[in-house]
Amino acid sequence: MAFDKEQQSKEPQGFPATPNPHTTMPSGQNPASLNPHGAPGYSASPGYPAPPGYPVPPGVPAGAGVYPYSTAPDEDEISLVDLFIVLLKWRRLIIGIPLLAGILAAVVLFVFPALGILSFRTYSLQAVVASVQIPPALRDQVGLDIPGLAVAYGQEFTTVIDSVVRNNLKVDNLPLDPKNLEFRTYVAKSFIGKGYKVSAVKEGIRFEVQVKDKDAGKRFLEDMVSRVDARIRKQIAERATVIYASMEELYKEAGPTSALSDTVKQLITASRTYMKGDLPVLVSVAEPEIFIEPQKRALTFTVVVIAAGFLAIFLAFVLEAIEKVRKDPDTMGRIRQALGKKGPED
Repeated sequence: MAFDKEQQSKEPQGFPATPNPHTTMPSGQNPASLNPHGAPGYSASPGYPAPPGYPVPPGVPAGAGVYPYSTAPDEDEISLVDLFIVLLKWRRLIIGIPLLAGILAAVVLFVFPALGILSFRTYSLQAVVASVQIPPALRDQVGLDIPGLAVAYGQEFTTVIDSVVRNNLKVDNLPLDPKNLEFRTYVAKSFIGKGYKVSAVKEGIRFEVQVKDKDAGKRFLEDMVSRVDARIRKQIAERATVIYASMEELYKEAGPTSALSDTVKQLITASRTYMKGDLPVLVSVAEPEIFIEPQKRALTFTVVVIAAGFLAIFLAFVLEAIEKVRKDPDTMGRIRQALGKKGPED
């Protein structure tokens, strides 16, 4: 009894009480199970030294550790070597997909245009129109300025785009409900409408359009000029009618000898002329200028090849994961169970 107390007092601090070496172990129990850390087996290095009197199985060298830690890598850990091995294993797929994508892209982007089968050329047409047909006095009265023309031009373009969308809704079999109409209009304005631009410049109003057919683009610009001209003529006619009536009243009140009589007479004459709405007010400053937009085919080719490369690498890892799952019977069993299959024969 005294020997046991003395032995316990000599144990290092931090270790649990050492069992009596003469204690009989239960049948089938490994002495290693007494390891407080639950580590299986013993090793002389690395590990902490066994406390004196701790039972050590036969064959274990003296001084063996009882708290060993494993130096083997975790099964779930993925090293760079494993990733590299996967890339090497699926190297044909990783090289083949970008190569095939590059060949197809080169044929479409370079060979077809050279043969005249397909064209990626885009033209940028710019037309400048200005209002020089209205006398300055009347122009100030009706508020016909360059920014105002730009707004009118933009509004007319929006109207044209809306009409084009509404007239072409039957190209597919979508129902003609309000939500569908709203969606199609949004698509046309967001994507088709980005090819057009209206801006106010020093010379007048610049209208730009990007098209693949320059003749069709030129006709479109001419049609837009006539549409906007008709829209503005109508606005001017409405304002000129009001101006004519007010100037007639002012002339009667002031009389022909008034200091404003000459200006009033000019406004009466000009408003009487334009209140009919049959005189053009817009003129083209010059013929539409045509520019060839850069096609950026080399950039497109590079993007296609790089995207195909990333896709191939991703596909390689997916195929590798599928192959590992197929080789794992436990995982396959859970998959069959989730699918409602009873056995591999299904």
